[in-house]
Amino acid sequence: MSQLRIFFPFFLLAFIPSSTGLTNTVSFPSFSDDDSRLKRFSDTKITNEGALELTSSTNQSGAAIYTEQITLYDSGTGFEADFTSNFSFQILPLTSTCTGDGFAFFIARPNWTLERDNNGRGLGVFNKSLDFVNSQIIAVEFDTYKNYFDPSANHMGIDVNSLNSSVTSNWTLDRTQSLNGTAVVRYNSRIGNLSPHLSYRNNTLDISHGINLTAVLPEKVVMGFSAASGSCGEAHLILNWNLSATAPAQTPTPAPSRTPNGSPIFTPSPTGTQHKTVIILVACLVPLLVIIVVIVLFVTRIRKQKRAKLKEEQGEEEEEEDQEGFVDITLNFETGPRRFRYRELAAATNDFSEEEKLGQGGFGGVYRGTLKDTNEVVAVKRFSKGSSQGKKEYMAEVSVISRLRHRNLVRLIGWCHERGEFLLVYEYLEGRSLDSHLFSKKDCAVLPWTQRRKVVLGLASAVLYLHEEWEQCVVHRDIKLSNVMVDSEFNARLGDFGLARLTNHGFGTRTTMVAGTMGYLAPECVFTGKYNTESDVYSFGVVLLEITTGGRAIRPIGEKEARLVEWIWEFYGLSSLTAAVDERLGSEFDQQEMERMMVVGLWCVHPDPERRPSMREAIRVLSFQAEMPSLPQRMPVPFYAPPPMNEFGSLFTSSSSGTTATSTTISSMESAEAALLRSQG
Repeated sequence: MSQLRIFFPFFLLAFIPSSTGLTNTVSFPSFSDDDSRLKRFSDTKITNEGALELTSSTNQSGAAIYTEQITLYDSGTGFEADFTSNFSFQILPLTSTCTGDGFAFFIARPNWTLERDNNGRGLGVFNKSLDFVNSQIIAVEFDTYKNYFDPSANHMGIDVNSLNSSVTSNWTLDRTQSLNGTAVVRYNSRIGNLSPHLSYRNNTLDISHGINLTAVLPEKVVMGFSAASGSCGEAHLILNWNLSATAPAQTPTPAPSRTPNGSPIFTPSPTGTQHKTVIILVACLVPLLVIIVVIVLFVTRIRKQKRAKLKEEQGEEEEEEDQEGFVDITLNFETGPRRFRYRELAAATNDFSEEEKLGQGGFGGVYRGTLKDTNEVVAVKRFSKGSSQGKKEYMAEVSVISRLRHRNLVRLIGWCHERGEFLLVYEYLEGRSLDSHLFSKKDCAVLPWTQRRKVVLGLASAVLYLHEEWEQCVVHRDIKLSNVMVDSEFNARLGDFGLARLTNHGFGTRTTMVAGTMGYLAPECVFTGKYNTESDVYSFGVVLLEITTGGRAIRPIGEKEARLVEWIWEFYGLSSLTAAVDERLGSEFDQQEMERMMVVGLWCVHPDPERRPSMREAIRVLSFQAEMPSLPQRMPVPFYAPPPMNEFGSLFTSSSSGTTATSTTISSMESAEAALLRSQG
């Protein structure tokens, strides 16, 4: 009978009318030219990094809208939609002394279009021909130029059918006048409130405006972005965009009928008739109800063991979380990585079978899997169970990479923490890791120079994004060949953020223990324990030297190890860098490109971190936009490390107590001078 009492209210709820929600969702993690979901206007283009560039110079205007019309409300049913639009953006003025004019996220009538003769004042959304007062347009502006009606040059505002904002709030910029930010625009139809939120450089900005959008906009609308610049040039870029529009699931209240003079006509509610109808309905349905209850009891009995087992597993999970004090990370965006259940990932990987294993590292293993609900092939990273370091790396990866968006970073699909397991789900890249292409003995195909250079430029773009282009500085701390994945078209994807740290721009991060991989680890990190962008640049330089020479960062010679960096610097001192090029390439490479890449590699591994380039400087030299640096003929000796005992480099010997510097004569690995003489003879 207790089960009957529980079931009966739910049975009656089945006869209560329910409304159908109106939904519309879209996600742009990045943008591409062949995406038909986006319509672009005027000067708008897609950058090589997958960003939507609305303007890039002076006297330009641009816009882009989502091609599908959004149902904002339905006058027939009375429903009104809530919506959330979140996006990351960059505002980059050409000079710090002259900025303008800004960009806007806007909602407009379906036939909205961009007028080419607009000036910067209109932000690309309001038409100049109507004196910038347009109907059926609402915009959230990010303004960088002070007009006579603006409170300041840098502000966020809400515009209703006019550039004269209803509400504004100012932001503070640094001396560069640039702005990297993330914005969230929400509308709550129940209370009639539009509330934009902006976060930038650890600052936040919030405004809100009470408004009923049904009084301003039509039922169907378009949403998108627009920007404009006048005599002051400015680039406006949208890096990603997630949009969701949903209608509240509630029964609408019909409006009363009205007489010709406008007075409402109220009709009495047929309460007595409804009461009789309910009595008849219940009397007819009681036998059916009894049959259904019997079926429910029978099914409940059959499934009792399964439910008990599931409850036991959930209890174990809650107990583990209580004991470990672990709190799952809550992601701050609706369309980001999702949480998986352990049983989903176990089924996807055939219970983590050896046949599905892609590789093994110090953290644990990586497995190939196929998600049952989407049939998507993924890579599942399983951290070693019970490892405190594995838990730290798991937390670091989820908290860092889940917030990053770049075409040259491995995409995190989801995460799982259950039964003491830490699991991350990544996109599966058929190209595998870069070291498997350079060093695999099973694969006879030689990696051609064009693909090597493409990988280097893609990796450089990813590291530049981490160091300078995101809202915080990300120090990766483990850049190496095995952490660079490639897709089927040989686009580089940097992954494994288990050692990554977030810092404010211009500051390093300090740790109490050395972390990273020998051979890629900057020498000052071993002695000072300090990691910063310069230490990442060092690791990037080692990767460049490996790609150009086909040699490993550290090569074992008997019981000792030889470092590639010192060996290549000897060739530089002899003005014969190309003699160190991977012999498998033969002459199939561009000599100028090769020389630049090797010199940039040596520049990046300069023992003095202050002499290393930034990633932006390195990219400029690699892309022939700047001259090559002049480096010392001999590798400088850092003040914090003992100098090498001979002119051809130093060797490292490994022992159980650590890694120490030692001096010896190179035998198995030729000196640069000997190799050069052999090539000339």
